[in-house]
Amino acid sequence: MKPWEQAETEDDWEAEDDEDELDPEEHGDAIPFNRPTQNPRGFTLLPVELVADILYLACSPPIETSTHAKAIYQVMSVCTLFNDVILGKPEFWTCIVIPPYDLPIDHVPLYIQRSKSLPLNIILHLRPHDHGFSRRQRFKARTRTLSGEAHRWRTLQIVMDDPWKDVTSVLPPVLPTLESLHVMSKHRHGLDQPALCIRTKFPKLESLRVDQVRLDWSTVQLENGLDALLLRDLSLDTEKWFACFGFIRSCTHLQRLQFSAIVPRNGIAVPLEPPPEQVISLPFLQDLQISTNASEITMRYLLQTLHAPELRTLSITQVHLLTLAIVSSRWDFDGMRLRFPRLERLILRRISGSEAVLRSFLKDLPALTHLAVLQDEYTTPSTLPLSDDRGNLLCPNLTTLVTRDVPPRVLQSALEPYALASARVRLWTHVDDIALSGLSGETAFEELEQNVNWLKRAVNLKTTGSASTALYRSWEAVRRRMWMQHQEVGADATEVDGWDRFFS
Repeated sequence: MKPWEQAETEDDWEAEDDEDELDPEEHGDAIPFNRPTQNPRGFTLLPVELVADILYLACSPPIETSTHAKAIYQVMSVCTLFNDVILGKPEFWTCIVIPPYDLPIDHVPLYIQRSKSLPLNIILHLRPHDHGFSRRQRFKARTRTLSGEAHRWRTLQIVMDDPWKDVTSVLPPVLPTLESLHVMSKHRHGLDQPALCIRTKFPKLESLRVDQVRLDWSTVQLENGLDALLLRDLSLDTEKWFACFGFIRSCTHLQRLQFSAIVPRNGIAVPLEPPPEQVISLPFLQDLQISTNASEITMRYLLQTLHAPELRTLSITQVHLLTLAIVSSRWDFDGMRLRFPRLERLILRRISGSEAVLRSFLKDLPALTHLAVLQDEYTTPSTLPLSDDRGNLLCPNLTTLVTRDVPPRVLQSALEPYALASARVRLWTHVDDIALSGLSGETAFEELEQNVNWLKRAVNLKTTGSASTALYRSWEAVRRRMWMQHQEVGADATEVDGWDRFFS
């Protein structure tokens, strides 16, 4: 009888239960699992290099997680082949997690040894009780072995439960090979909390990401320019706003910038006309994402001070803190000139006053080819001004239009000048927009049918997304009656180039 055909006994079940109770991370080199001598049949037919690649994907979670060690030991316990492959590949041991103070770190020396000389990815968890002097000294003692390998650190993620004043005391003074730094807090730092100081030197840092942390920008020491700067969920008053953009102004090599901030109700005090020294010149910037609840005056000031001649993608999201977004401030940038002559993709999300914003923006964007207007039920536009009063196209090179919460009748009115000019536009609209337009009776349904038939005939209409529960029956009725072929944004939607994330 073959080993895998043998019947399991009660003793075998008890042995399996005992195995599950053991923690491999607490035993160092000793792997407490009884591995079967028979390898999985399918994997024995594959080259070892391919098996290693498959296992690397299986037990190497994203850098944000701290389950790396557990996943590795679980996979090693499957069979001798998996165990030998993982032990023979140092790539499996390059992600080192330093858990909070009350958890063991016996695995760190083992990981350093098995990773050979490869670059390391470090995840450092900090808790409030690590603040005291004696606690910091004990924390440094716990990480002394890892600090001795500072020349191998490639990425570093610092995770804080509560705000810290200074993390320099738990970091090496210099991280000469660090390429990516991610500082995050599980709770957003308020305006009344002290700014975080990081005085460690980063000679080769390329990417900096800050999540919900008020950083003291004057303490950040960079020798080379950043390529990517991601600032997410920050709380900024006027002083911190200008300090933050002062740091951005110094990053002249930026290629990607993401700025997400919440400002106080009284807003940010900005001058009516930006002085020359406040101009932010980013000659290499290609991707810019802005998400804020700032007022029109602040946004106008920000866009006027930003000079990015190579910008290709601009995404602007208006954050509404009130329950009803309709009462939030409306944006109107009439008379303002954008300095993005090569912009190809413009994404507007939940903009109150999107019609006025489009009229102001589109006249300065002659190279625009992709436009996304993604609204919600409180910011649904009554018009979509893609042409001027004389019928001249504001986006003559437009090839793709992505919309959400824009009714089909508004889309037909906006695209009629493009159809008359024989411009072929690919239109992606959400299924809820079509389903909602047919709920007001038979007359509304007939009008919807005319709009949809015109869009199918004049432009390349495609629907995307999943119908909400309340509108599912309506969508199914519309789809069957109008013979609409629903397409999900995915592999078949290459022309959208990853815009499916904006529908979530």
